[in-house]
Amino acid sequence: MKRSAKLLISVLLLEFIVTPEPGIAEGVDRLTSYVNECGDCNVILFSYSALTPSRLSMYGHPRVTDPETTHYASDSIIFDHHFTASNWPFQAQISLYTGKVLTNHGVLNNGFHNRLLFSGFNLQEDKIAATDETLLELAKKNGYETFFIGGKPHNNFYSQSTGVTRGADRHIKHCLHEHSDAAEVKGVIRDLRTKKFFGIINTVRTHFPHFLTPKSYQTDFITYGYRGFFPSSEEEFLLEMKNGWKDLMTFLSANPGVSGYDFDRSRRFANDDFWYINTARIVDGRKANLHLLNLYDQSIRFSDFFIGQIFSALKEYGITEKTIVIITSDVGANSFEEYSNGPMPSFSYGTISPESSRIPLIISHPHLRAKKSGVLRFQGITTTTDLYPTIAGLLAWKIDAKSFDGVDLFTTSTTDRKYSASYTYRPHRGMTVAFHNPQGSFVVSGRDRGYFDTASKTYVAVKSDNDYKKFKNLHAMKALEPTAQNIIQDKRYPNHTEVREGTKSRK
Repeated sequence: MKRSAKLLISVLLLEFIVTPEPGIAEGVDRLTSYVNECGDCNVILFSYSALTPSRLSMYGHPRVTDPETTHYASDSIIFDHHFTASNWPFQAQISLYTGKVLTNHGVLNNGFHNRLLFSGFNLQEDKIAATDETLLELAKKNGYETFFIGGKPHNNFYSQSTGVTRGADRHIKHCLHEHSDAAEVKGVIRDLRTKKFFGIINTVRTHFPHFLTPKSYQTDFITYGYRGFFPSSEEEFLLEMKNGWKDLMTFLSANPGVSGYDFDRSRRFANDDFWYINTARIVDGRKANLHLLNLYDQSIRFSDFFIGQIFSALKEYGITEKTIVIITSDVGANSFEEYSNGPMPSFSYGTISPESSRIPLIISHPHLRAKKSGVLRFQGITTTTDLYPTIAGLLAWKIDAKSFDGVDLFTTSTTDRKYSASYTYRPHRGMTVAFHNPQGSFVVSGRDRGYFDTASKTYVAVKSDNDYKKFKNLHAMKALEPTAQNIIQDKRYPNHTEVREGTKSRK
């Protein structure tokens, strides 16, 4: 009787056990069984800017925004909980190229944005230290031909003077926006097809100019007649600029309906470059939200089309099976998620919330294609700084692992990581430290503390122990706050008070 009861219980339990789908690797401790070292492989590292994984088909978005990538990376590993090392793109990219977090690579004011927007602060131009060997330099040292694709509109950042292109045999100064751009990159791959090569390709269409694509490239995402604050195409945007784009203060003074609360909400969470995006949301409401999401999806499809041209070149020249392709981003972007009990984050990279901190990471490896592995999903927490040692491990390059803040994801387990940390320095706000995991993001700055809860879409400005107890995992993260406070009070990261900061448009 007891034996029968046990058998019945076993059968009933089997009914409720969820069997993993074929081709899905969830929560695996190590990934070494999926790929091997490939000392003869080429590497192409695609780095989008301001790309959030929630808008990619490969991460579950219902729209087909990345068909070329989905087809090419049908045998790949997707990292579901990959977080940026910084929410300011320049600093995040330096972390990608050096394997170090901002507080260790020390690049704070790089790029023309900070020096242009805060010219009165006399900011020193930082650059990658000579002692930090970049990925391109490491590749060149190991016998690889190297190239870097990245230029307008960030020419001053993608340069030898900043150290970003150090080690590149070829530097093509564009960001893969036009057919001629794609043809030029395909020509580089053709020239290098018989050699080992390592290339970094940056595309900023998802970042600038603010998700707009030419009218000549209209998808079914934009099939309606939107008439509102924000333009619908690159041509409309350029026309607005030609006719004299109103800055936010001018716009607010002409629109009494925009309250001081709305302005504070926009100003506090937005980058200076994105004020008018938040204003569009305030003025047009839900209509602007939906429109900007459609524009964003279209910009991803537009970028994916050009990346598909590179995939075609690999196939045409017969080197697909000896090329590792890695797809990631510098920062994420908020998808207009509204958080109750608090302010609304901006649609940009100016906030530290789950949407702007989580970024994609997809690794397509020849060994996975040979095994016809399908899509494998890794659930451990990973971060930007892991890529440097991971690439070195995949290619059997010797490095001092202790010199990097990340780890080789194919030899070291990250499933026991409780959180990922990111650091963002803005001259007028000082240092901000954030801790991320799938449940949410805990943010500590010189001004305040806050928690973004992923499940409930709730934001709380943390002020008391009761606030900490409201959200799963937040109470445990409280233990990290003293460390964050020490960092944000470090004199190396001064807060240059901005005159406009906190100013309201009207009562």
